[in-house]
Amino acid sequence: MHHGPPLDFQKLCRSAVPSTTRYLVFDLDRTLHLARNMGELLGWETSAYHAYGPRHLETVECERGAGRFLFAPSRPLATARYLYRGARSWAYPGLFYLLWGRMAGSTALTRRIRARRFGADAYLTVQNMPRLALLHDLAGMTLADARKLAASVFRRQADDQAIDRDDIDWLRTHCPGVQIILSSASPQPVVEAAAQELGIDAVMFSETEVRNGRISGPFNMSAVFLHEQQPDWISPPSRSRVNSGPVKVQRLVEAFPDILDAETVGITDTWHGDDHCWAQNFARVIDVNSISPFPPLVAIDSPVREIHSAQVLTRRERDARRAGETNYVSPQRDRLSKESACTLDATSIIERVAGAAEAADRLARRHEKLRDQIADEIGAVDTEAAQLLDLIEEAVARYNDAVPAARARYLRSLNRLVRKHERACHRRARVEAPLAEIALELSSALDLARVRVTGSPRPVSAPLPQRASAPV
Repeated sequence: MHHGPPLDFQKLCRSAVPSTTRYLVFDLDRTLHLARNMGELLGWETSAYHAYGPRHLETVECERGAGRFLFAPSRPLATARYLYRGARSWAYPGLFYLLWGRMAGSTALTRRIRARRFGADAYLTVQNMPRLALLHDLAGMTLADARKLAASVFRRQADDQAIDRDDIDWLRTHCPGVQIILSSASPQPVVEAAAQELGIDAVMFSETEVRNGRISGPFNMSAVFLHEQQPDWISPPSRSRVNSGPVKVQRLVEAFPDILDAETVGITDTWHGDDHCWAQNFARVIDVNSISPFPPLVAIDSPVREIHSAQVLTRRERDARRAGETNYVSPQRDRLSKESACTLDATSIIERVAGAAEAADRLARRHEKLRDQIADEIGAVDTEAAQLLDLIEEAVARYNDAVPAARARYLRSLNRLVRKHERACHRRARVEAPLAEIALELSSALDLARVRVTGSPRPVSAPLPQRASAPV
């Protein structure tokens, strides 16, 4: 179902979230806010924190708006430090993401190049670069200070907030006994701060080890981040996790073993198709304020019964509407789909996706056959990568146990192992390249199916194919 023009979140939930819902899973970035990435904004905030100091941030907090940057003309040296530190931390990750995340996703040819370079989960891999940069930036900060910064960032985006605490409280009345979960690829302080602001029951996030109240540095150090100091403590692989893509579902199952059997609703922006796998696992999925809605085709064994797509009004838009303004819709919505409201059942979808479903099914079977053929080769590379992670675990322990004067030598040894692990991941991507090619063909088939259902021409970033497909 597409819900048409922007509407209130509670109105959406009245028609899309049954009162019997047991688990309600939210994504964070661009889901809670329109076109806002809390992790990215915290990255800019950490640069300000280190350059200006926490006291200055507290002093100017009441004067700040929702922008990324903070300049202090009256403090030229601190401003210079701020610019230098921001460039040092974010120049390479930003350019990397611009090239491989944005530009490489703009055409069929460049998407194919990206897939051959990074494998079947290319976009998720590319996203790890800015995420790693943020984890480096947070290293050494107390978790309490990082949460405080994240909370300040969250509050400053209030005008663009589409889901607020009143909505969460209303959901508990609408769905008695529901467990509300916030699961995001953003780091721990970002997700915990958002959960505190909204009153969420459980959280899942990307993380490194927290030791003595301080956030540890990630084990995959890199010279490209141009950090000058050795970290006080490095988080080993066993204490480091990235909560993105299918990993989100795996961790949800670990924490809530019955979540796939219960009435579960997933609400996400699925901005670049990141959470499309939710449609393979949850009973209902809802994409909000998305440029890449859920496709109308799912694996034949998927439990999903309903797919909803909606634009949800922000606080600023709701206030403008109440004030009687006729042009209250944000210009940021220009990138979003403009479909009219419509409800289609399986029969109607089948009529519209004739041909696309058969093509997706053929591609899924090709993928399954090829995956079986190269399983041994992928397994060998995975075994090598796992062995290297064990060696990295030991190298991190040696670094953490060493006296400061001896740490440089252990850090060089650790970095050599990390580079070997990266090369193993690149080899896996090369082995997976034929699978990635099929995934891109599937993307085109899903694109065609969605265009026929909704009329929207926007591209879909497809998940890996599952065997066979069926209309929702």
